[in-house]
Amino acid sequence: MYFFGPNHTIYSLDNYSNRIFSCTLTGEIELIAGNSEAGYKNGDALSALFNDPRNLTVDNMGNIFLTDFKNICIRKISSNGIVSTLAGLPGICSREDGNLEEAGFCVPLGICHDNQGNIYVSETLNPKIRIITPDGIVKTIAGTGVNGFLDGSGENAMFYTPSALCMAKDGTNNIYISEFGNNRIRKLSYE
Repeated sequence: MYFFGPNHTIYSLDNYSNRIFSCTLTGEIELIAGNSEAGYKNGDALSALFNDPRNLTVDNMGNIFLTDFKNICIRKISSNGIVSTLAGLPGICSREDGNLEEAGFCVPLGICHDNQGNIYVSETLNPKIRIITPDGIVKTIAGTGVNGFLDGSGENAMFYTPSALCMAKDGTNNIYISEFGNNRIRKLSYE
């Protein structure tokens, strides 16, 4: 998969080899993180281990946030090359909201961010859209946790395998959701 970041950099996420690459407009390709071994390890980006990373988003400061699918957590690659676990309990499927240390995810897949520093995550086995706030709180903003299809307010809306997320670039907090199970693109307006 390919993702566009700041300064016209393209990021490539190779979930089979558990590595993340960047490519500049001049065609320079650089390994950013991972070493082709599946596992879980934080620290220096080139020594860090991932297990089936699926989607990523890059903020304006060059920090990369990604869904580590089989480790069931959200990882951060800082602009200075350090990998850490932002949220989730590695290897544990949990549906709990709360602070970063106690909140969990259940197979996170899609991820995007807004200009206020919020990170948004979709989950496949817990069909919800969650937010990670800059002050370290994880909370559900849409979805019941049960597969289905229902438009409406966030806590009543239903999704069926929400996958990719994309934040609108028009100054609104509209999030577009690719929904695999319902074969639809949905829009979530969040303030």
